[in-house]
Amino acid sequence: MKRPDASPPPVGGHDREPPAGRGWAVRDLEEHLRRQGRTGRWCLVDLRGLAAHRRAHPLGAVPVPASRLSRSLFLLPPRNRRLLLIARDADVAASWCRWCREKGWSEVAWLAGSPTEIAAGLQQSGTEPNRLWEPASLLRRFEPQLPRNGLACDLACGSGRNAIFLALGGREVLGVDILPDALRQARVLARAAGLDHELRIRRSRPRPRRA
Repeated sequence: MKRPDASPPPVGGHDREPPAGRGWAVRDLEEHLRRQGRTGRWCLVDLRGLAAHRRAHPLGAVPVPASRLSRSLFLLPPRNRRLLLIARDADVAASWCRWCREKGWSEVAWLAGSPTEIAAGLQQSGTEPNRLWEPASLLRRFEPQLPRNGLACDLACGSGRNAIFLALGGREVLGVDILPDALRQARVLARAAGLDHELRIRRSRPRPRRA
């Protein structure tokens, strides 16, 4: 992994944010959280371990530990979304910022400071459910019109984003796929999203061909 460039001085101010590809000072993130809270334009990704995340993390920051990030891209939002990476120190966050850009996220920034320096009122404890990922846009558009009774079945569910999205809406959902790796990702994503009972994941078995 390449060594990141040194972090620039903070931008700050009430009418602008640091651009992508730059480090955010702690006060820049605090200003962003005061202005937009957990629903801002940037997706906050906490790269620290789960224990540190549970103790305290910025409002809305979702845990994706750096030790798992390279094999957990399905936990991240689409590549047209903005990522703000938070780690135990600025060098680690900036290194992963460069890695994410190499993987296709064009707008990525990092916290150029320690997350422990953030004002207490802008932090929370516990585990933040991961809702950074997004379902298919067509499903999102028509989901309010779909019935909520009965069982919804997502065939070839892949990593489970559509199935989990339906389950989060209160439906009982069955996700089916032939690929074990895809089902493993779906189970991980379901746990990260905070689901424990609305979603069932099953592997389909190819029918043997007749002679």
